[in-house]
Amino acid sequence: MDYMISEYRARRSWERREYQQALEEASRAAGQANAAGERNAYWRMSLLVAECQQELGMTCEFAESAKQLAEDSSINNDPVMQARALTVHARALHNLGKSAEALTVAQQAAAMDVPDDDSHMGRFDIQHALIASLAESGQLEDAWSEAEDMLAQIKPGIDPQTAGQAYWAVGNVAFLMGKPEEGRQYHELAADRLSPSNDVNLWALFNKASAIVRLESNILDASTLECIERAELAISVTGGSPADELEICLVRAHWLLLTGEAVESARRLEKILSERDLLPRHLLAEVEHIYSLALSELGRYSEALRAARSSEETFMMLGASRKADRARENMDIIEAEIG
Repeated sequence: MDYMISEYRARRSWERREYQQALEEASRAAGQANAAGERNAYWRMSLLVAECQQELGMTCEFAESAKQLAEDSSINNDPVMQARALTVHARALHNLGKSAEALTVAQQAAAMDVPDDDSHMGRFDIQHALIASLAESGQLEDAWSEAEDMLAQIKPGIDPQTAGQAYWAVGNVAFLMGKPEEGRQYHELAADRLSPSNDVNLWALFNKASAIVRLESNILDASTLECIERAELAISVTGGSPADELEICLVRAHWLLLTGEAVESARRLEKILSERDLLPRHLLAEVEHIYSLALSELGRYSEALRAARSSEETFMMLGASRKADRARENMDIIEAEIG
């Protein structure tokens, strides 16, 4: 069967992290399987297409592929595949900053009757998506409850990368809940299990994400700077997407702002904003939020208020209530300064 050969090649390319080649082979295999009436093979390869798109930073394409998977009627009688498709879709929506939609889809996946010991799709990935969506939607207590449940599932012998991603998710929630010591503890456990030699893209994403939540918690120590530098190095090696590169520039600008270099921070943020067409809406809103903080620090209150208001409106539209609340608090502070 032609599709089996193409699927084999796609899997080999994926294992070698040759994601563009894997994408092309998986697309070919999906088409061949569909023509042959092999729905399971078609679905497997369509899923791999979506995963490759995510790895390549093709955010919008990944979201569209994930949506098609979730809406595929051919898997209606297979709860494992349905849960997998819904989880991938939730992840794609989360990547687009569509927090409210991501939460709805993640909750649908969590409601599916999926065996805990299923080798293809256990509860781990489902909970991971649900925790991220709950946290971004501001439902931190519920996110923490799910995080504690996930911790209980980390047993001896579990795959290190799976455990690392679980500790990463739990640490994120701890930081957001104002538990910095617990956040550090879980992110250190994650760092011990995630290795750049196994997956440099994942290593970059973890360090970038860890730096972001540390900066939000005002943790300005050497470990935070190390996370930023690791992410910068990993992205320079992997050649991340333009949005990835701009996001790590944003993280560096945030670090500069919090360490007393508001002028340089504002300069870098203005450079990022000059390329706003490359930014998804939620990332643009995040840039505007940090920019408003820098402008406020420089006494440019009217400009700061405009940036903060734009940021708050976008976060509200996307259902990212936690970030909208944060932007609103910043607006209140700026308005008090203006008088």
